Amino acid sequence: MTPQNTRRSAFVVPRSSNSPNAMLRDFHVHDCTLRHFCNLSISRLRTVLRWRNNPLIAQHMLNTKPIPLTKHLQFCKKLAGNCADAYWMALRDRRGLGVINLKHVDRQRRRAFLGMYANPRLIGSGIGGLLLQCIEHIAFTHLGLRELYLQVRRENSRARALYQKHGYVEVPSPEDRSSQDSPGTMITMCKRALHHPDE
Repeated sequence: MTPQNTRRSAFVVPRSSNSPNAMLRDFHVHDCTLRHFCNLSISRLRTVLRWRNNPLIAQHMLNTKPIPLTKHLQFCKKLAGNCADAYWMALRDRRGLGVINLKHVDRQRRRAFLGMYANPRLIGSGIGGLLLQCIEHIAFTHLGLRELYLQVRRENSRARALYQKHGYVEVPSPEDRSSQDSPGTMITMCKRALHHPDE
């Protein structure tokens, strides 16, 4: 890709609100811009990959190995046709804050799994709570979901404390989404929406 194109979206995706994949859109929540990976420039995609491969972040992932750029770009391109998974880069005043995602979005059961990681330079700054609020807003307000699940390494006490502070409790993993990691390594937590517009 030429330097002139680095500020443009890396992929051509549907822009219509009638797109079959409504999760492709960007959001503005709590003074943050949440830009879908399909709408990011190559430069931004390199940035989120650099964050993800940072040892401070990778050590808490299910897959702790570094991800190559080519594999990362292929993954991002496939998101354009994926109605069950979505990833956003969170920015405030054009500064990258971190990444949030929803996976296994089930519109029938109104539930999904969330994931997130901060810009490594912001770890310990309290940015995790803001990222969590952003993803909850998308899930509960925009998508109408009722349950958010997540999986976290048992030894990651900082992350577990953050989730507990925001109302997540440890639960058995949904029967169709059991952890693929070693038994006992990951725990599942869940938060349910306090109310729903159609109730």
